Amino acid sequence: MIERVCVIGAGTIGSLLAGHLAAVCEVSVLTRREEHAAMLRDHGLRISGKHELTGAVFATADAALRQAIFIRDQLLPSAREAYRVATSSYAIGGLSALDVLSARTALLAAESQYADALAAANSARSDLERAAGVPLSTFAPGAPK
Repeated sequence: MIERVCVIGAGTIGSLLAGHLAAVCEVSVLTRREEHAAMLRDHGLRISGKHELTGAVFATADAALRQAIFIRDQLLPSAREAYRVATSSYAIGGLSALDVLSARTALLAAESQYADALAAANSARSDLERAAGVPLSTFAPGAPK
């Protein structure tokens, strides 16, 4: 008998499927938005209508990975460039030391955000692997079966 199931997508159909499956096994749900995952984690899943279904589901979001990629590709390069410009401008007398420190603080904040986003993405990945019962690399295209 199947003990764990991961439902990808928590829209109408995914939620309905997860609700029915939660009655017979442990269900994890991958959502697009973190606030949706948080709501499922905090309040469970309740489906009402002709039949009432209530179940505890484990939910995670792929938003953490998207956020880490955005910070890596957009925010960090911009913060590094701003710091480089500030230090160069300071060297020729265009900016004050306070401006350089401000740029450095912004760069450190961006690096901290990136570390937090990577931690959240890794946590979400490990949650999915726990739900699937196997490493996610098993599902990679071309992976040996």
